[in-house]
Amino acid sequence: MSISSTVATLARALAAHLRSGHPAAAFLGRLEQIAAMPAFVGRLDQWEAPLLPMRADKQRIASDPAYAAAVAILELGRSNMYTEIEAEIGEEYFARASEALARLGVAGVPARDAVDLTSW
Repeated sequence: MSISSTVATLARALAAHLRSGHPAAAFLGRLEQIAAMPAFVGRLDQWEAPLLPMRADKQRIASDPAYAAAVAILELGRSNMYTEIEAEIGEEYFARASEALARLGVAGVPARDAVDLTSW
């Protein structure tokens, strides 16, 4: 599973988890935008631009674990966007996103060996 497909899978898993009862699911639309990453390969700047404000909300990231998980998924997608892919960076961001989702009890997170962090 490529980086963009992994981002989409993680975002959809978090969205499904939030739809099942999380009270702060107001950012589900943002998760849909994050999940759309595969459609933007080749024009990732257009995928990234509307999502960047999420990174700036440090207070919400610190206080809302679901929002922090969404930002972790976004960061996985943003890693290596404008440079040659470095798998180590992808590994770090995948681990962060996976850990954030595990803390929330999100189902559907792919195992590390199912993810190819060397291709978009």
